[in-house]
Amino acid sequence: MSNEELTKNVNKEILHLIRKTKVDALYAMKSHYNAAERLKRYTFWLGSSVVVLTVVVGSSIFATVSKSPSTNWRIGAGLLVLASGVLSALQTFLRFSESSALHKTAGDNFRVIFKKSQEIEHTYLGETITKEEASKNISGLRDQADIFSRQSLAPSNADYRKTRAGIADKEAEYTQKELSET
Repeated sequence: MSNEELTKNVNKEILHLIRKTKVDALYAMKSHYNAAERLKRYTFWLGSSVVVLTVVVGSSIFATVSKSPSTNWRIGAGLLVLASGVLSALQTFLRFSESSALHKTAGDNFRVIFKKSQEIEHTYLGETITKEEASKNISGLRDQADIFSRQSLAPSNADYRKTRAGIADKEAEYTQKELSET
């Protein structure tokens, strides 16, 4: 709905605040989902590397149990054991899987904010709620978004840039319409 179509009962400041909340939630939602996907990839690659190195070392040791391997072979196996241990420790320390789940939850929370802000916008534009109700509802929603922001991990700048690029490239068709009305 364009600004010209707005009735005189619609307060433009409240409408702007509703739409700003909606767009902020959209960016937060998509940034958290991008972070969750990135961390899932890290988990996969780091975990796969640990498994492969462990299998190679285990197989090598099993194959040479009855033989006396050369010094180079023992050094190589030792380095693989060391690499496997370091990667395993990193996997435990960095907790990519846990962080991915936290970002997914944050993305889900911001999705709720996004959907509720859409509902407030539609009921406000349809004049089924008053300016006071719309203002109270969006204020409560913004407070909830602030709580979600404080409780969640921050997505990286790369996740945010990916979000911006995705929206600019019409990753989701409805987002272009949503953003143009702001």
